[in-house]
Amino acid sequence: YVNSAITFKECVFKGKVSAYSVNKNGVSSGTYFNRSVSFINCIFEADVNFRLSVFSAPVTFNGSSFLKPANFEECTFVNEAYYNETKYREEARFQNSVFMKKANWMKSRFEGNVSFQGAVFYNDAQFSSVEFQKYSDFTVATFQMNSFFNYAQFNDQLLFNNSVFYNRMEMLSNKIVKAEL
Repeated sequence: YVNSAITFKECVFKGKVSAYSVNKNGVSSGTYFNRSVSFINCIFEADVNFRLSVFSAPVTFNGSSFLKPANFEECTFVNEAYYNETKYREEARFQNSVFMKKANWMKSRFEGNVSFQGAVFYNDAQFSSVEFQKYSDFTVATFQMNSFFNYAQFNDQLLFNNSVFYNRMEMLSNKIVKAEL
């Protein structure tokens, strides 16, 4: 449990950043963040692993760059999640994550494969002006409110198989090379 706010601005992380662990019996655990978490315009030069973390207050990674894999699998975002203008050089994983409030990746760039497979968005999901250079997987994702993919570029395969959209889904002025819907 982390009970104080965390803020990093314009920092470079040379080594791995992890809020996830597996004990000697193979039991996995994440970190529970009770206050806001902010990494603004930071550079992560090694793996980032927040798997199973719970963010009870707003979280922001705005303007940050991930040079190695970024793992946000099975996270719970109780409050807003901001990933605007983030860059992912390698794989980014958000599988089975739950976003209770707005989630925003506007103007981000995914250079490696990205997966939101099984993710649940209870509020608006914003992916406008995002560039997906490789495989983009949104299969089995659930969008309870509005989802926006306007002006997004999907330069490889885009998957929305078995996804559910309960409200408005916008894809205006997109570039899509190959899609399974």
